[in-house]
Amino acid sequence: MTETHEGAQAARQIEAVLRAWSEAAATKDARNMRRFYADDVVVFDIFPPLAHQGADGHCAVWQGWFDKLDGPISFELQNAVLQVNGDLGTVFCITRIDIGETHDLVRTTLLLSKVNEDWLIGHVHTSVPLPVELVPSQLH
Repeated sequence: MTETHEGAQAARQIEAVLRAWSEAAATKDARNMRRFYADDVVVFDIFPPLAHQGADGHCAVWQGWFDKLDGPISFELQNAVLQVNGDLGTVFCITRIDIGETHDLVRTTLLLSKVNEDWLIGHVHTSVPLPVELVPSQLH
């Protein structure tokens, strides 16, 4: 596939947004994260409620989680695949979450759209694998 100048520029902009989001999340103050989400963001999450819509509600869920955490937190998007088509961008990755001395991995899919000059997250899907003991034996 041949990448256009505009596509490469959009990819760099989205990568910058994701780095800035990670930095904002590390502050454990969801108000710093609000600017990255479209007002009507749709979220499928690992935290209750499992599905919700709206940036303010999503940030409230984040803040509720942050308030329960001790120590620093960081997010690293690993093995990210970024696709851009015009004013739409998708990101598929494994997100490493470090909380103090512990870490966890979640699967993350993001849909971003360009609104005016800003790339905003319009859809988030986060998931974790089922524990092996819950997977039917015929699927092993």
